[in-house]
Amino acid sequence: PPRADHGYRRYPLDTVRLIRFIRRAKKLGFTLKEIGELRDLRCVPGVTCDDIRQRAQIKLADIRVRIEELEKMSRILSELTKSCSFDKGVGECPILNMIDGQSCLKEEKL
Repeated sequence: PPRADHGYRRYPLDTVRLIRFIRRAKKLGFTLKEIGELRDLRCVPGVTCDDIRQRAQIKLADIRVRIEELEKMSRILSELTKSCSFDKGVGECPILNMIDGQSCLKEEKL
């Protein structure tokens, strides 16, 4: 868009609304592809709010799985950092050994 006298660009209102829509959807965890699909659904005849709700429920389930994965990673890293000692050499480092597949942690594997 052209620049105004003060040097700032003046974006059309529709562009500003689209950028806000994208930012808000990204904050909710939607990918750019999913955001495009959501935006496009506004123009599809017969699409209802329930159709959008179903997509949001799928995203929510995905987020919950990711949270579980992050909690698992947190437990493993917590256990590994507790077992780490200042006086051990790099060859005995439980963190590197776990990453290298040489750990026998009780925790489930990644």
